[in-house]
Amino acid sequence: EGAGLGPACFERSAGGGPPGAERSDEDFVPVGEILREFQNGVSKIIGKSDYQSHYDMGMSYKEMGLYEEALGEFGQAGASPELESSCDEMRASILIELGRPGECVRLLEGRIGRSETDSVGIRFLLGLAYEKMGDTEHALREYRAVGERDPNFRDVRERISQMSR
Repeated sequence: EGAGLGPACFERSAGGGPPGAERSDEDFVPVGEILREFQNGVSKIIGKSDYQSHYDMGMSYKEMGLYEEALGEFGQAGASPELESSCDEMRASILIELGRPGECVRLLEGRIGRSETDSVGIRFLLGLAYEKMGDTEHALREYRAVGERDPNFRDVRERISQMSR
Protein backbone atom coordinates (compact mmCIF):
# COMPACT_ATOMS: atom_id res chain seq x y z
CA GLU A 1 0.00 0.00 0.00
CA GLY A 2 1.49 3.39 -1.07
CA ALA A 3 2.03 6.33 1.24
CA GLY A 4 -0.89 8.70 1.11
CA LEU A 5 -0.70 12.46 1.33
CA GLY A 6 -3.99 12.94 3.12
CA PRO A 7 -4.36 14.99 6.30
CA ALA A 8 -3.16 12.11 8.48
CA CYS A 9 0.33 12.32 6.98
CA PHE A 10 0.75 15.70 8.70
CA GLU A 11 -0.10 14.40 12.15
CA ARG A 12 2.39 13.26 14.75
CA SER A 13 1.73 9.89 16.26
CA ALA A 14 0.07 10.44 19.64
CA GLY A 15 0.82 7.46 21.81
CA GLY A 16 0.79 5.17 18.80
CA GLY A 17 -2.91 5.68 18.22
CA PRO A 18 -4.39 5.20 14.76
CA PRO A 19 -5.17 8.17 12.53
CA GLY A 20 -8.49 9.67 13.54
CA ALA A 21 -8.06 8.79 17.21
CA GLU A 22 -8.60 11.59 19.72
CA ARG A 23 -5.80 14.16 19.40
CA SER A 24 -4.72 17.41 20.96
CA ASP A 25 -3.19 20.52 19.35
CA GLU A 26 0.32 19.27 20.14
CA ASP A 27 -0.26 16.29 17.85
CA PHE A 28 -0.10 18.47 14.73
CA VAL A 29 3.03 19.67 12.98
CA PRO A 30 3.03 23.38 12.01
CA VAL A 31 2.72 23.89 8.27
CA GLY A 32 5.93 25.97 8.20
CA GLU A 33 7.85 23.03 9.66
CA ILE A 34 6.38 20.66 7.08
CA LEU A 35 7.32 23.07 4.29
CA ARG A 36 10.91 23.40 5.56
CA GLU A 37 11.29 19.62 5.77
CA PHE A 38 9.85 19.27 2.28
CA GLN A 39 12.20 21.93 0.88
CA ASN A 40 15.21 20.28 2.54
CA GLY A 41 14.24 16.95 1.01
CA VAL A 42 13.71 18.48 -2.42
CA SER A 43 17.06 20.29 -2.31
CA LYS A 44 18.79 16.94 -1.70
CA ILE A 45 17.10 15.46 -4.77
CA ILE A 46 17.20 18.39 -7.21
CA GLY A 47 20.64 19.68 -8.15
CA LYS A 48 21.31 23.39 -8.58
CA SER A 49 21.76 22.90 -12.32
CA ASP A 50 18.48 21.00 -12.78
CA TYR A 51 16.83 24.18 -14.02
CA GLN A 52 13.66 22.58 -15.36
CA SER A 53 12.92 20.95 -12.00
CA HIS A 54 13.46 24.29 -10.23
CA TYR A 55 11.08 25.91 -12.74
CA ASP A 56 8.50 23.18 -12.11
CA MET A 57 8.87 23.62 -8.34
CA GLY A 58 8.42 27.37 -8.81
CA MET A 59 5.17 26.76 -10.68
CA SER A 60 3.96 24.41 -7.94
CA TYR A 61 4.80 26.88 -5.19
CA LYS A 62 3.10 29.69 -7.13
CA GLU A 63 -0.07 27.61 -7.56
CA MET A 64 -0.06 26.92 -3.80
CA GLY A 65 0.32 30.62 -3.02
CA LEU A 66 3.85 30.14 -1.65
CA TYR A 67 5.15 33.18 -3.50
CA GLU A 68 8.47 33.72 -1.74
CA GLU A 69 9.40 30.08 -2.30
CA ALA A 70 8.33 30.38 -5.94
CA LEU A 71 10.51 33.48 -6.38
CA GLY A 72 13.50 31.51 -5.10
CA GLU A 73 12.90 28.59 -7.45
CA PHE A 74 12.38 30.85 -10.47
CA GLY A 75 15.55 32.69 -9.50
CA GLN A 76 17.51 29.43 -9.63
CA ALA A 77 15.85 28.22 -12.82
CA GLY A 78 16.49 31.59 -14.48
CA ALA A 79 20.20 30.80 -14.61
CA SER A 80 19.31 28.70 -17.66
CA PRO A 81 19.37 30.77 -20.86
CA GLU A 82 16.41 28.74 -22.16
CA LEU A 83 14.28 29.52 -19.10
CA GLU A 84 15.51 33.01 -18.22
CA SER A 85 12.72 34.93 -19.96
CA SER A 86 9.93 32.70 -18.63
CA CYS A 87 11.39 32.86 -15.13
CA ASP A 88 11.60 36.64 -15.24
CA GLU A 89 7.96 36.83 -16.35
CA MET A 90 6.90 34.51 -13.54
CA ARG A 91 8.92 36.45 -10.96
CA ALA A 92 7.46 39.73 -12.27
CA SER A 93 3.87 38.48 -12.03
CA ILE A 94 4.50 37.29 -8.47
CA LEU A 95 6.08 40.60 -7.46
CA ILE A 96 3.03 42.44 -8.82
CA GLU A 97 0.72 40.10 -6.95
CA LEU A 98 2.72 40.65 -3.75
CA GLY A 99 2.33 44.41 -4.14
CA ARG A 100 6.01 44.99 -4.93
CA PRO A 101 5.79 46.76 -8.30
CA GLY A 102 9.05 48.68 -7.80
CA GLU A 103 10.99 45.40 -7.63
CA CYS A 104 9.13 44.25 -10.73
CA VAL A 105 10.19 47.38 -12.64
CA ARG A 106 13.83 46.89 -11.61
CA LEU A 107 13.69 43.26 -12.72
CA LEU A 108 12.11 43.95 -16.12
CA GLU A 109 13.54 47.25 -17.33
CA GLY A 110 16.77 45.58 -18.39
CA ARG A 111 14.92 42.95 -20.40
CA ILE A 112 13.22 45.31 -22.86
CA GLY A 113 14.52 44.71 -26.35
CA ARG A 114 16.71 41.74 -25.42
CA SER A 115 14.49 39.32 -27.30
CA GLU A 116 11.71 39.75 -29.85
CA THR A 117 9.74 36.86 -28.39
CA ASP A 118 9.53 38.09 -24.82
CA SER A 119 9.08 41.80 -25.23
CA VAL A 120 5.25 41.77 -25.45
CA GLY A 121 4.77 39.85 -22.19
CA ILE A 122 7.57 41.71 -20.46
CA ARG A 123 6.23 45.10 -21.54
CA PHE A 124 2.71 44.21 -20.43
CA LEU A 125 3.96 43.22 -16.97
CA LEU A 126 6.04 46.37 -16.84
CA GLY A 127 2.89 48.34 -17.68
CA LEU A 128 1.05 46.59 -14.85
CA ALA A 129 3.85 47.43 -12.43
CA TYR A 130 3.88 51.09 -13.44
CA GLU A 131 0.09 51.19 -13.18
CA LYS A 132 0.24 49.76 -9.64
CA MET A 133 2.79 52.45 -8.77
CA GLY A 134 0.42 55.14 -10.06
CA ASP A 135 2.76 56.06 -12.92
CA THR A 136 0.14 56.42 -15.66
CA GLU A 137 2.53 57.93 -18.20
CA HIS A 138 4.97 55.01 -18.13
CA ALA A 139 2.19 52.42 -17.85
CA LEU A 140 0.45 53.83 -20.91
CA ARG A 141 3.74 53.89 -22.84
CA GLU A 142 4.25 50.17 -22.14
CA TYR A 143 0.64 49.24 -22.94
CA ARG A 144 0.81 51.15 -26.23
CA ALA A 145 4.02 49.31 -27.16
CA VAL A 146 2.22 46.02 -26.48
CA GLY A 147 -0.86 47.14 -28.43
CA GLU A 148 1.23 48.02 -31.48
CA ARG A 149 2.76 44.54 -31.59
CA ASP A 150 -0.26 42.52 -30.49
CA PRO A 151 -3.55 44.42 -30.05
CA ASN A 152 -5.25 41.25 -28.77
CA PHE A 153 -2.74 40.61 -26.00
CA ARG A 154 -4.65 40.05 -22.76
CA ASP A 155 -6.71 43.15 -21.89
CA VAL A 156 -4.28 45.72 -23.32
CA ARG A 157 -6.96 47.49 -25.40
CA GLU A 158 -9.13 48.08 -22.35
CA ARG A 159 -6.19 49.30 -20.30
CA ILE A 160 -5.12 51.75 -23.02
CA SER A 161 -8.70 52.99 -23.35
CA GLN A 162 -9.14 53.46 -19.59
CA MET A 163 -5.81 55.21 -19.11
CA SER A 164 -6.24 57.48 -22.14
CA ARG A 165 -9.38 59.13 -20.73
